[in-house]
This record gives sequence, C-alpha cells and structure tokens, in this order.
Amino acid sequence: MFSCNIYTHNHRNRFTKIYFITANTEDSIQASFYDIAMDNGAVDVQEWKSGFHWLLTHEESWLIIMDNADDPKIPLERYFPSCDHGNIMITSRNAELQNVVGQSLELQDMIPDDGIELLLKHAVDKPLSSNEHEQVVQIAQELYYFPLALVQAGAYIKQQKCLLTYLKVLRNEGKQLLEKKLTQSADRYQLSVYATWNLSWGQLSNSSKVLLNICSHLHYEKIPRLLFE
Repeated sequence: MFSCNIYTHNHRNRFTKIYFITANTEDSIQASFYDIAMDNGAVDVQEWKSGFHWLLTHEESWLIIMDNADDPKIPLERYFPSCDHGNIMITSRNAELQNVVGQSLELQDMIPDDGIELLLKHAVDKPLSSNEHEQVVQIAQELYYFPLALVQAGAYIKQQKCLLTYLKVLRNEGKQLLEKKLTQSADRYQLSVYATWNLSWGQLSNSSKVLLNICSHLHYEKIPRLLFE
C-alpha cells in the first residue's frame, strides 16, 4: 500500500479517476465496485456489477488498484473490465498472479539504512546518543525493516518517549502473540505489523476502543461523521 500511495501521488495527473479496491475477499471487491457506481451517480444501482459496467463503458484513463489480492482461491480475473481503456494495478503476495497480468514487478524488502531512516523520522526529533542510535538499529532489525511496522513503532516511541525500553516491550508483545491461538497462520510480516499495532491499541482509552470497534464493522472509506452524531 505504501508503494501504491507513492505511485498515485506522483502520477495522479495521468488518470481521470483512481479507485482502491480491497481485494482480500470477493465481498470486499464487490462492495468496492458498488461504491464506484454510487460515486459516479450510476442510475438504478442494484448490485456491484453497476460499478463494473461503469468502468467498462466509460472510455477514460481511470485506474483501479486491487490491494491485498493474496487469496489464490479468488477468481480475480472475473473482476477485470474487458476493455481497451483504463488501467489496473494489483498488489499481492500471490506469485501466481504474474501469469494473468501484462507486467509485474517484485518489490524487495526495504534495505537496512532506509528502514533505520524511516524509523528515526517517526520516532525522534532530536539528536541521539550512540546508545540510542544503536537501539534504533536493533528495533528496525527486529521488525525486518517492514515500513508499516516501523511507522507504527516510531509513532509509539515518540508518544510514549520509550526509545530505550521499546525493544524489550516489543519482544514481550511478540512472545505473547505467539502463545495465543491465532485464527490463521501468521508470517513474520503479519506478526511484526500486528505486534506494533497492538502495543498502540493498548494505550487507547476505552471510549476510543469502542469507537474503533464500531468502525471495524464498516468499510473504511467514507465513514459518515453524521453516523456518530
């Protein structure tokens, strides 16, 4: 997602419209197409195919980004508008999708120096001692230089002012997660991201947690403020 956001920011003038489609389930894909129909004032919107039809018939240089298309059981090609206009970008850890797209690019892990710089950007706003800098290096390494995990860790460190103790807290959180019976298997990326996120979650007030729990039942785009008024 980080790479997609950077790409769309740098090339937004190339496209007439840009839509993000959450592609981890078929329900979320179809809900996104339904939103596309609603956003464009499609007449008699009855189902997700109205959004699909809108893309199919509007000869524009639109871009749809299918994000997190990791499930090999989803027939993703079903959701590709068959036309000569428009653009589709897919983010996935399913290597088999390379066989159904025109071009593919494998993104490599962030190199250590860039990971350390990203963590520093979000965690501190003052010069560091050699001991503090070494802590930053170890934290970035512990998180495998995954950008989202580094950003979440940095925000926590800055808020809690806990650079020198964060690594111990992080390792303890990771240990607790491994002891839990997770609903699905988790790789090191998921564990790193969830561990850093869960630490921040633990610092929230009960009312904030209630609000986020409500939001978790809604599509994350365009949640109306009026709903909570």
